[in-house]
Amino acid sequence: MNIAIPSDDGITVAAHAGRAAGFVIARDTTEGGTEKEFRQRGEIPHHHHHAHQHGHGAHEHTHGDDHAVKHAGILSLVEGCDTVVCGGMGQRLQVDLAQAGIAVQLTRETLVDRVIASWKDGSFRGETSGFCAH
Repeated sequence: MNIAIPSDDGITVAAHAGRAAGFVIARDTTEGGTEKEFRQRGEIPHHHHHAHQHGHGAHEHTHGDDHAVKHAGILSLVEGCDTVVCGGMGQRLQVDLAQAGIAVQLTRETLVDRVIASWKDGSFRGETSGFCAH
C-alpha cells in the first residue's frame, strides 16, 4: 500500500486535493505495519500574465494560476504512491495524476486514519461523485 491522502492538518481528509496544505503518505512496512508521513506543500507562486495591445486601446489582464506549476508540486509530494484518496479533486489534477500513473479514489471519510485502516483491511469503498468540474 502506497497511498496519499490530502490533508490540511495531517488528521482530517481535505475536501479538495488541489487546495490541501499537504498529503499524508501511508505505506506498508516490511514488519507488516503502516508508516505515515505528512508532506506539506511549500508556498506555490501565482503567475500573473499581462498583455497590452497598443494602438487599439485594449488591455487584456489574465490571472493564470499556472496549474502546471501547481500540479508539479503536488506530483512531487505524492511521488512513489499508487493512489490518491481524497474528498474531491478538479479534472486537471485528475488528468495529471493519471498521466503520472497514479489512480484516484474518492471518499466521504473525514479522518485520515480511518481511510488508511479501511484501505489496509480491504474494506475501503470509493465514491463515485466528488470531482470538481474545473
